[in-house]
Amino acid sequence: ALAQKPGARESSLDYLGGFALRPWERMEDLPLKAVRTQREHLEETLKSVPTGALEQAARVLAGANFIDIYGVENSCAPASDLLTKLTYLGLPCRFHTDAYLQQIGAAHLKPGDAAVAFSHSGKSMDTVKALRLAQKAGAVTIAIAGGEAPVLFRYGDITLGVGGSTQTVYGNAIFSRVADLAVVDMLYMALILSDYERFSHNLDHSGQVIADRDYPGK
Repeated sequence: ALAQKPGARESSLDYLGGFALRPWERMEDLPLKAVRTQREHLEETLKSVPTGALEQAARVLAGANFIDIYGVENSCAPASDLLTKLTYLGLPCRFHTDAYLQQIGAAHLKPGDAAVAFSHSGKSMDTVKALRLAQKAGAVTIAIAGGEAPVLFRYGDITLGVGGSTQTVYGNAIFSRVADLAVVDMLYMALILSDYERFSHNLDHSGQVIADRDYPGK
């Protein structure tokens, strides 16, 4: 590709699938390129997340008997982050990294439970199946997805759209977790606001539990 003329080599790497990373780019330009792309995703997410659905999702999670979380591959990052935040808030929750266990767990949910699924493309088959099983079991389902007409939204009682198209480098999704993590932070803050006294108390308690885990400073 480098041996070709500039006009020809520009089209020779179109199969990268969304993110234009060319072999002749300079290493020193990459930080700005990455940050700009992330900023674009965040700006699109800001336009995509409806505050009404965000408030509804927070109230469902705050009142759920149990919360199950689903996501595969790159979506494991926001799923794990949500697990951490819900645990700090004192809410009973679970996230299996194994897709089969996600689906088995979803099938055993009950009315009064909630399920949250992440799929930036909205088309991850394992995640879609897990949320469908959770809805069939009677749980309230929350779908967090991007893309056009995401399949995941068919099985979400509450849907939260995230901005930005799925971008890949040689088939590996990049940047999608940035928008998804922003939605997790929104949910976290919305949960605290939904019952400030309860969750601020729980956060204080969680902080006290691990307060002795830091090395003492000088």
